[in-house]
Amino acid sequence: MRFLFRGVSPKAPDLVPDRLQASKTAEILRRAASALEDLPRSSDAELEARFRALAAELGVKLGELLMPVRVAVTGSRVSPPLFESLRLLGTEEVQRRLRAAVQLLS
Repeated sequence: MRFLFRGVSPKAPDLVPDRLQASKTAEILRRAASALEDLPRSSDAELEARFRALAAELGVKLGELLMPVRVAVTGSRVSPPLFESLRLLGTEEVQRRLRAAVQLLS
């Protein structure tokens, strides 16, 4: 739970799912950032539906979308429930961490 109180420093290889390349993962993170613009007003069900639709649109599995978001935001592949963690951090901090991860992959 340290990620809630301190910044995170994920490593680029940890962000990239096994089946994907860094460029596709960067695209996933950019699109996820857009999907989280109204984070505080979104329920878990709404976020899950939004991410399922985004995964389908990007042609990836849901886990391949959620894993890089989790690592970018929490610094780990294992964390408390992702959607609750996102809301606790807030839109501004989540967006900052996702942008930093995209930059790391560039």
